[in-house]
Amino acid sequence: MLGLFALIGRMLINFVREFGEIIILSFKIGKYFPRAIKDRKLVIEQMAIVGADSLPLVILIGSFTGAIAALQATNLFDKFNLVGIPSRLLVHLLPLWYLPNLLLCLLH
Repeated sequence: MLGLFALIGRMLINFVREFGEIIILSFKIGKYFPRAIKDRKLVIEQMAIVGADSLPLVILIGSFTGAIAALQATNLFDKFNLVGIPSRLLVHLLPLWYLPNLLLCLLH
């Protein structure tokens, strides 16, 4: 019975701690907001660097992640005897499918 109260107490303390950290973060953001309006050119430049300028990296990582997921799917096809033309065709076409994305990322 004492263990149950300890568990509930720990969960309550963790909840209050996390909620307090969110409130503190919200106040820090609110305190910085007037300066962000004043330095909006710098903020927009930083947003472009973090957002749109990182798109080639996102495409590259997404392409390799998709390729690995497809290869793992073909391994599962082998494991469950679902091997056939679709899985072999997929393995051979993957490099051709992701080549334009890879070239786009490297040329940017």
